[in-house]
Amino acid sequence: MGGILDTQIRSGKDIRELLKYYIGNSLAPNSPSKMQCTYEGSRIWEIDLRYRHGIFVNLNSESEFLDHVSDALSCCGAFDISLSMDLESKNLSDSDWKNWFLDKVASKTMVVDTNFVIRHYFSSIIVPHFSKEELTKMSLQMPRMVILEIERLGNAKENKHGKKHTSDNKLIEEKEKRIAFYATKEIYDLRKLVNYDLIPMYDPSSIVEFAEREGKGFGDAWIRKEIHDMIGHHHKGFDSEKIVLLTCDLMNSMAAEAEGLASCYFSRLPKSEFNLSGYEGQFSDFFVSNAVIFGAVNIDLSASSGEIMDSFSVEGAWNGKTTSEWYSDSLRLKWRKISKR
Repeated sequence: MGGILDTQIRSGKDIRELLKYYIGNSLAPNSPSKMQCTYEGSRIWEIDLRYRHGIFVNLNSESEFLDHVSDALSCCGAFDISLSMDLESKNLSDSDWKNWFLDKVASKTMVVDTNFVIRHYFSSIIVPHFSKEELTKMSLQMPRMVILEIERLGNAKENKHGKKHTSDNKLIEEKEKRIAFYATKEIYDLRKLVNYDLIPMYDPSSIVEFAEREGKGFGDAWIRKEIHDMIGHHHKGFDSEKIVLLTCDLMNSMAAEAEGLASCYFSRLPKSEFNLSGYEGQFSDFFVSNAVIFGAVNIDLSASSGEIMDSFSVEGAWNGKTTSEWYSDSLRLKWRKISKR
């Protein structure tokens, strides 16, 4: 296919337009009809660009990297989710889930845990279904421990477990750092979308205590401690009836309930078919999260005959990637074989 012909850094907005171009022109003569994504030579997903009833991602069920693709799909809200609170449950597929959420959850001050932020559940599940006015009325308190845990992941040394680097465990080691940077983008968006504030630090020594326990399974307990401290100090008149913890960790949800805190548990339901037409830009959000999680993937665009018409690598992280590039969902594309675009 030849060497690198062109290298471009494109923002998330530009990526969306590029994908729209390929889909919009897929029925034209001499245009690509299929997009295939590979990682280290292994096919991980493909999309039929000509299909006009949705954008369906066909996964390679035999791929050793299937779980990582599932993580990318989670970050763009592709899974159906069950929400549980007060012995009641609603699925995102239920027509009345939004009203239920507004009444049960969004009417309170929401607190999120670390996994909820890392999976981008607020921006990919909640935000697409609510108006700007509804979002600005939502109140969210961010635990400092969430930021500390994400910072710890971002600063972790590679190969900290001393394992031999197979393709998969090398990916896992480096993936943690990338998703940490990607999670800060989620926090950046939350600050602009909702009534956002940090939980006040009532006990500065807790930072030191947390550092001594980092990586030992105390993160969720410390987040709940922050909530209890906020209630105990009557911050903004908060009490346990006015706060709800949003989490995708079942144990954290049940531990919160045992401590007298309301929680809304987001559970990912099994799914075998993924239509990335749930909201405008969902496909490009998946495209970005997939590149971040894998670090770098290859994209081939082929005609119905199988001929490769466009081919480029997509990097979600690289040395020198700036804060503005992380916040704008920028990717680095390296074109190998270029058709008119």
